[in-house]
Amino acid sequence: MLNNYSIQGRASNGMRITETIEASNEKHALSLIHEKYGRLTKLDISMVTELQEPLEEIEQTKKYYSSSQYEDKEIIAMIEKINTNQASSDYYIAIKAHFSPILNNVVANSNYNDLSRSEKEQYQLDLLNNIIRRFVPKFSSHRGQFLSFIKMKVKDDMQKMYDRQKNVNSNNRQQMRSRFEVMKEYAEANMLVENIDLDTQQHNLIHTIQKLGKYDEVENIQKYRRIVEETHERIHQLGLHVRLKKKRQKEIYILYYGPKQLKQKEIAKLLNITQPNVSITLRRAKSNIWASILEININE
Repeated sequence: MLNNYSIQGRASNGMRITETIEASNEKHALSLIHEKYGRLTKLDISMVTELQEPLEEIEQTKKYYSSSQYEDKEIIAMIEKINTNQASSDYYIAIKAHFSPILNNVVANSNYNDLSRSEKEQYQLDLLNNIIRRFVPKFSSHRGQFLSFIKMKVKDDMQKMYDRQKNVNSNNRQQMRSRFEVMKEYAEANMLVENIDLDTQQHNLIHTIQKLGKYDEVENIQKYRRIVEETHERIHQLGLHVRLKKKRQKEIYILYYGPKQLKQKEIAKLLNITQPNVSITLRRAKSNIWASILEININE
């Protein structure tokens, strides 16, 4: 015999959960709620013997942003409106709240303990966007239960994105290597360069950067920063900075990484511009020179 259990508590993201679950006993009810939201704190559970309000009144008093309030078909309908630009920002907020328990549980996995808080937040935003733009539009009833399908897709996508950020050749398990190992290997191999000609040094640096991939996949990772900065110094030393097309970017890049190695405040004073302007221009220069090197065909 199934009974109704009223459960209240807080999810790991701080969201208040209030939901009625149909289950055979309290233990069964708790297992269902933990499966949906993860383990709750400040938990309270009680059996509901009868409804205290008519269904119409309950429908009217729904909390719009509570993830427990929507059926699968309602979520799918809201996402269809988002994807066809027929939805307000309220729809997006409701969708975000609905999928927050899944996103929190996936990103909180111990496999990703090396990620910073800001990195985890960015992963959650990327995964939510993929739910809206890719996963839900692909769902159909023959794929099984809706939430189970989304959980599987989010879990797989998180692993793929993490592998792309942390490794090179992430699509090939046999050839996959840590980006940090590749960068460290290059740095150690090129510390003593007296006996290596310029063309070989340039070729090695270009090859390493192309193995690492896009700049935004390496620049914000804490343990890579020192080697990334050393790589920019090498780009200048080997003359590859001349590929920068914008004069101001090239000028600031040279002042920062060249022989003078001026601080941003010093560059700002020298060029009579603000330090934030220097910072923004330097960041663009670093990204642009990296992108330019990625385009080089080293086999020619």
